[in-house]
Amino acid sequence: MERRGIICGGCWIVDCNNSISAWPKEETLAVIHSREIRGGGPSHNLSVDLARLGAPFPLWGMGVVGDDDGGACSSAPVPSTASTATGSASRPGSAPPTPMS
Repeated sequence: MERRGIICGGCWIVDCNNSISAWPKEETLAVIHSREIRGGGPSHNLSVDLARLGAPFPLWGMGVVGDDDGGACSSAPVPSTASTATGSASRPGSAPPTPMS
């Protein structure tokens, strides 16, 4: 049996990147101008990077994610190549804590 490809297993998280005009002074607030929500974490990033580099071998992303909106975001198919597949499982009731706004 010939083995071919890479399994990218581990943390699959959601990156919430906020854009602000300036870092606030101590004891003050910042205004968030925009928010970008994307998949992240070492396994996700490795899968995406290898796919974008045109890896000539199959890629599989594996992990367990929550059954909430964040889980749907982090387990979305990795773009770029047809040789990429995901093997994530949804864990009912495993929604992460709500991030601070």
